[in-house]
Amino acid sequence: MKSQNFKSYLLIIGGTALMCISLYFFTSPNGFVLGGVSGLGIILGRLTSMSLGTWLTLLNVLLLIVGWISLGSEVGIKTVFCTLLFSLGIDLLEILVPLDHPLTGQPFLELCCAVLITGVGQAMIFHADASSGGTDILALILRKHTHMNVGRALLFVDIIICTASFFAINVEAGLFSVLGIFGLTFLIDMALESFSSCKYFVIV
Repeated sequence: MKSQNFKSYLLIIGGTALMCISLYFFTSPNGFVLGGVSGLGIILGRLTSMSLGTWLTLLNVLLLIVGWISLGSEVGIKTVFCTLLFSLGIDLLEILVPLDHPLTGQPFLELCCAVLITGVGQAMIFHADASSGGTDILALILRKHTHMNVGRALLFVDIIICTASFFAINVEAGLFSVLGIFGLTFLIDMALESFSSCKYFVIV
């Protein structure tokens, strides 16, 4: 049991680190809104003076409560840990590596990096029966009660948030965001299948 918990938290920490890197260095600077609370945080961060990390923390509180009630204490504890780690990671990156522009002048290249890193990170977290908070919690609830796979559940929940990027940022960012969400949907499912079949990622 201790070995299983240790492996679960290693996956959560690794997956969260990847998501922090993707969000801070690729997604946020380009205005890509790949759904979820992260996407909503990017939009609100552009419209207000509050930092992305602060918005992530505030927006996750309500959904954490919903997740705790619907998914049980074990998933709730892991998700609380993951959510706090994610928000802390973004806050630390904002302090240690100030960034106010994209890393390159190639938005499609950075979108590919964002989708790849985010997809693997989210799949690692889902494989550990946790979520990074926000609308990931809603996706897990949908999977539990409807047997809908995680990628399609995320697509269903996040497409509305993505649409807002057309109005809050610009059309180019909105189009890239739509493309990124569809790519992320398939990548998460593929990564989850790979983890499930790999002995190094077996938890139960």
